[in-house]
Amino acid sequence: MIKTTTKAIVDAQLLIYESIHPEYRPTNIKRISECEFSYDFVNGPMCESIKDIWSAAKIAMWQGDTRNITMTERYEYVKYVFDLCDSFNSITQIRQGLLPILTDILTSVRCVHGDMTCCNTVSSQKLKHSVFIDPADCHGLKCQELDEAKLLQSYDGWEFIKYGHKLNYGELPFEVRPVHTALLLSHYIRMLRYQKDKVYDFAIKRIREIV
Repeated sequence: MIKTTTKAIVDAQLLIYESIHPEYRPTNIKRISECEFSYDFVNGPMCESIKDIWSAAKIAMWQGDTRNITMTERYEYVKYVFDLCDSFNSITQIRQGLLPILTDILTSVRCVHGDMTCCNTVSSQKLKHSVFIDPADCHGLKCQELDEAKLLQSYDGWEFIKYGHKLNYGELPFEVRPVHTALLLSHYIRMLRYQKDKVYDFAIKRIREIV
């Protein structure tokens, strides 16, 4: 499977892949050119159990880091998201909605996937567990809650909106705190630059509901 994107995105994705436990990432990942990389096809369906994905992430990415996340890292992430909000009239509400990122407890981890929705995990028929594909830049906020908020995006029905797949996500294996909702808000704001049509409309709808 070949992935084509920009050099900066390829750099970031390959770095994340290197940090994911080998059994939980595709095999034969290699750079083809400045803006392309490839990996072996992962045989299996999209994983629809949020609990299974969460459990796999604990082993594959989240272990081995006990440092504190600094206020500078928190502020820089919030600033990055807030700078994308120029087209919104409800700037004050969005600022309030992002506030828990600055104030709530965050769990530092060794590696963050960055885009850990169900559609970016495959239930490997060979390995009998989730394999993570297509990671994304966490923009400096390397915490477990950022990935958990992506699972909440799936729980919102993301795979149906984007691909028409109705999944049975099961129960959430973690407690949803205000910081999860704030990070979910940030994910929807971030995606507006890339999504169009019904996906864009869905993101706008969820932003307005959250704030």
